[in-house]
Amino acid sequence: MIPKIIHYCWFSNDPLPKEAQRCIDSWKKYLPDYQIRKWTLKDFDVESVAFTKEALEQRKWAYLTDYVRHYALYNYGGLYMDSDVLVLKNLNSLMTGDFVSAVEYHPGKEQIPVIKQRIDKNGKRTTDEIRVPGIGVQAAILAAIPHHELNRDCMDFYHNCSLQEVLAKKYTAPIVISHIAEKLGFVYLNKKQNLDKNVVLFPAKVFANYNQVAKDSYAVHCCAGSWVKKNFKQRIVDCLRMNKLVGKLFSFLFVKKPDDLY
Repeated sequence: MIPKIIHYCWFSNDPLPKEAQRCIDSWKKYLPDYQIRKWTLKDFDVESVAFTKEALEQRKWAYLTDYVRHYALYNYGGLYMDSDVLVLKNLNSLMTGDFVSAVEYHPGKEQIPVIKQRIDKNGKRTTDEIRVPGIGVQAAILAAIPHHELNRDCMDFYHNCSLQEVLAKKYTAPIVISHIAEKLGFVYLNKKQNLDKNVVLFPAKVFANYNQVAKDSYAVHCCAGSWVKKNFKQRIVDCLRMNKLVGKLFSFLFVKKPDDLY
């Protein structure tokens, strides 16, 4: 059973932005029986892993988080969420496996030909290049029991890589998780997948990106980057033209209280 703990990382010395705090408020609203654990530089021995030490030295907070999310889940179990994840509904009904996440699917027009070159009709990767752009396992929302081998193997990937290599090859967290999950049966298709080791992946709309929110979404990853990027609010404003529900999310993040969302 997946423990009712929410893990999130904040390694910067800067205060948590109000938009991130709004997201955390949504966790408290829809997951009131979960303990929330914040991981900072005081909670993890960054010097213990060469990759995380490099990430700290170069102030690559996202890559430091890429390792610590798996460390937290492997050692304690629970639910990991990026601080820019807004929860829309209680997630307990989704916790049906020993490792739970969703497919992330957001290919740009220029990426679709590349995807077709790298996977077959069944969604299996056909090249030595592990990057399949625009589709993979969602990394912003992960849930697992303690000591699940998918988290262990993801940590081992970073144990055997330098930060320089990961940066050069653009191995983002979804790419790494997807690569490891292939051994359990993951395919690059946007559908529900039940993999070996009781891994359950839902379609992308369940844990949606900010421009894919639907009525049956349970959570939304509000942006694909740091909260402090200047274009964050503009990206949300752009969404208002596409989706009424995202308009409600915008109001929630910047205007309303948590109880006003629904």
